[in-house]
Amino acid sequence: MIPGADHRIEAIGDGGAARQALRLLAAGLLVGVLLGATPLRQWTESLPDVPGATALHDAAVAWEAAMDRLRLTRPYTAMREALRGLEDTPGWWPSARE
Repeated sequence: MIPGADHRIEAIGDGGAARQALRLLAAGLLVGVLLGATPLRQWTESLPDVPGATALHDAAVAWEAAMDRLRLTRPYTAMREALRGLEDTPGWWPSARE
C-alpha cells in the first residue's frame, strides 16, 4: 500500500472532473480518428521499413478510403487548401516564408 494514497483519492472527490476529462478526451479522439484519416495515411507513408509498417499503412489507406466514402475527408482537405491560399497572401505570416 502506498502511504497517503487514501488521502489523495479522497482529494479527487467523487471523480466527476476525471470522468468529464475522460469524456472530452474520448470525444476529441473520435473526432481526430474520423476527420484525420488523410494525415494518418500521410504519416504512415513516412514510417521506416520495419515489421508491421506495411500493414499499418494498408490499414490507414483503407481507413482513408472508408472516410472518403463518408465524405469525412473533406473538412481536412478544405482547411489545408484554405491555409495554403493564406500562405500565398502577402503579409500573411511572413515568418513562415523566411
